Amino acid sequence: MRFLREKGYSNAFGYDPYVPEYADASLLEERYDAVTTWDVIEHVEDPRGFLESMTKLLRPGGLLVVGTPNAENLNLNHPNLLSVPELHQPYHRHVLSERALLHLGRENGLRLSLRLHRWYLDTPYPFLNTAFLFGYVDARGGYIDVLIENTTGKLTGDPPSRGFLLRNPTLLFKAFFGYYFPKKTNMTLCFRR
Repeated sequence: MRFLREKGYSNAFGYDPYVPEYADASLLEERYDAVTTWDVIEHVEDPRGFLESMTKLLRPGGLLVVGTPNAENLNLNHPNLLSVPELHQPYHRHVLSERALLHLGRENGLRLSLRLHRWYLDTPYPFLNTAFLFGYVDARGGYIDVLIENTTGKLTGDPPSRGFLLRNPTLLFKAFFGYYFPKKTNMTLCFRR
């Protein structure tokens, strides 16, 4: 939200009931031109009800952006399913297929405007793509928490160890070129009301 406001978007609001700075429930009584939810729907108990509540936040013609793992492209033959980041058990309650999410959109009177088969953090910038990030997770033992924790278990946001990267040429390749080999295990669907 700070970034958007710094860019001049004074009518940008965020809601998260678990973060006091963004827990103002009165925001859910307003209507908006655009609503975004990245990595949320897979955590809720009732995806159908969640999408319905997001649709009600839209003005006519409004845009709803939903980013989430795509069940259709997950490898369920992975030797350690607990290390598949898109499954992220026990936190992901529902991993929807693209077809299921499109169906939920239609149920709510939404029409598809755009579909992307990438995670929102999948960029052409070095080290900021899913091939690298998930490759790093896999190389560090398969637990997604390595992206935000150091070896003591404290949240740090520290960058990956240079020595570790230099000993892993495949990971270095993914850091610089992974964007061009998307996994397609995530999707972003943009709906219009």
